[in-house]
Amino acid sequence: MHDIGKISILDSVINKPGKLTDEEFAQIKAHTVNGAKILEKMEKASFLKEGAKFHHERYDGKGYPCGLRREAIPEKARIIAVADAYDAMTSYRSYRDVMNQSLVRQEIWKGVGTQFDPYFAKVMISFIDADVNYDMREKKHMQDEIQINAVTEDENGESTVLSLNDEDIRLQSTDIKYFGTFIKSVAYWASPVNKVKALNTPTSFTFVAKSEDAANRIWQTACLIFYSADDGEVDGEEYEELSVVKATGYGWCVNPALSDNETITRKETFTSWDDWITDCKKGMKHNVSVFRERNIINATIDNKYLTVVIKVTLPEDYGKDVYVAVTGDRCIIEEFQIN
Repeated sequence: MHDIGKISILDSVINKPGKLTDEEFAQIKAHTVNGAKILEKMEKASFLKEGAKFHHERYDGKGYPCGLRREAIPEKARIIAVADAYDAMTSYRSYRDVMNQSLVRQEIWKGVGTQFDPYFAKVMISFIDADVNYDMREKKHMQDEIQINAVTEDENGESTVLSLNDEDIRLQSTDIKYFGTFIKSVAYWASPVNKVKALNTPTSFTFVAKSEDAANRIWQTACLIFYSADDGEVDGEEYEELSVVKATGYGWCVNPALSDNETITRKETFTSWDDWITDCKKGMKHNVSVFRERNIINATIDNKYLTVVIKVTLPEDYGKDVYVAVTGDRCIIEEFQIN
C-alpha cells in the first residue's frame, strides 16, 4: 500500500534501466504524495497514509517529500523505509537480478543512522543473519535454494554474475551452535581472541585490526564478545555468550533476557565506508574502555572513523564475572595491549 501512488507513473519510467532524468525523478518522488491522497479517506487506518507519504524520508533529514528527521518521521514509515529497501534489493527487476545477500546486508548497514533509523536497520540485519538460506528473497525459478545467481556492477560499471558461497551461508559446519539470530562458532573468527575481565574500575586496552585482502565487507573487522565462563575462556566451562559488538557499532544480544544498546558517532574524519574498508586492510587502531557497574557493562570503541558507546544490561541478580574478548571477522588482531 505504501507504493500505491506509483499507479500514476508510466511503466517506462518505473522500469527504466538507466539513470532517470530530473523530470522522471520528479515523477517518481511524487508517488509519495499521490499515494497519501489516495489513502487519506481511510480514516480507520491513517497509518497507511503516513506510510505512503513518508517512507522515503531519511533519518538524517535528506529524504522527501518533507525532509523530516529522526523521530519526526512516523515510526511505521521508518519501518517501511528499511523493509522497502530490502525488498527492492532482493527482488527481480527488468534490468537486473536479485542482489547477492551479503551486498544487501552491507547496503542496509551503510544506511544505519543516515538513511535508516538505527534500531530498525539493526533489526533488519538480524533478520538477514538469521536467513542463512536466503529464503526472504523473491523466488523466480525452481532452482537450488543456495546456489542462486545475482548481478552486480564493478567499479567500471560492468555487470558481473555473483553466486552465494560458503562465506554467505555459513551453515554446514557441525561446530555451529544457534543462539537466536546469531550464529556462534569458535572456528568462525579469523584470529585468536585476547580477553580482559570487566572490572568495577575502568579498564582500557588498544589493538590494531588488519583485514584480510579478500575482506570487502564493512563488518569484516574487529569484534568484541562479552561473555561469562567459569574458567574465563571463550567457549570454556559453563560458557555463556552475552553480547557481540563489531567495531562498526553493529551489535546483538545472544540471550533474550539481556539487552544492549549502541550509540554510533561518526567523526569529522569519517569519509566513506569504502575508505573504512581500505584503511582496515592497512590496519586500524582501536581504543577500548570497559567498566562494569553492578549489572551494567559500559564499553567504548574509539577509532579513526567512529566512536561507539555500548551498554549491556544484565539481569539484576547476575553474579558471574564478565569477560570481554577481542577477535576479528576476516581480520587479524595485532598489537593487543592492556593500558
